[in-house]
Amino acid sequence: RASVSSARSTITTARETLNSSRSKLALAEKNLSLKKSGSTPEVIKAQKAKILQNQAQIESVQAQLNKMTLRSPQNGVVTKQDAKVGEIVTPGKVVVTVISDSDLEIESNVSEVSIGKVSVGNPVVITFDAFPGEVFQGAVSYIEPGETLVDGVVNYKITVAFSEKYTQIKSGLTSKLEISTGEKKDVLTVPEYAVIKEESGTFVMKQSGKEFVKVPVEIGLRGQDGFVEILSGLMTGDVVETVVNVE
Repeated sequence: RASVSSARSTITTARETLNSSRSKLALAEKNLSLKKSGSTPEVIKAQKAKILQNQAQIESVQAQLNKMTLRSPQNGVVTKQDAKVGEIVTPGKVVVTVISDSDLEIESNVSEVSIGKVSVGNPVVITFDAFPGEVFQGAVSYIEPGETLVDGVVNYKITVAFSEKYTQIKSGLTSKLEISTGEKKDVLTVPEYAVIKEESGTFVMKQSGKEFVKVPVEIGLRGQDGFVEILSGLMTGDVVETVVNVE
């Protein structure tokens, strides 16, 4: 009887062990099936959301770090530094000034009478009082769209860039600019004081026989030498009378 009772107990234990093993096997097969089937769309979407959230946190921290450093927009030399570590700076106050070590520009004001002739790209001949006899080349790089009042007179500020790097140029030098707004060769010209300007048009006194008659002309460019281009109305060899307009 004792042997039978022990055998029955052994069988019961074996059955429990078998059932437990079957449960573990079923759980393992279920987990294996889940792994084989992959993540559900909901789980994938949730993980992507976490990734985006982490990226946003990284960008936020990086932006805060960038604000901790002041960077110059150009290579150059610091000429002014008025701020100290720990000092509270008023917004808009200039505390650091940097000038370029080579890419200097010239700012100048052009009157409203002449600004209509100036365009970006116009070549500029530059001279400095500090370098007598030397000539530097440049070009108009920018024209401000808004006006600037100088002693109550409307002007427009332009920026002139050098055509090449001149190491001898220093900040703050006084310069003289000659802007070429147009150039033509082999054209017909007359002195500007020979041109008569009236409400009905532009005329010159052209010689016809022994008399001078008023003929209409179309003028073009005006030169620095006091001559103007004649586009139509005169021919080479025509004689015109100089006229002095008295107002």
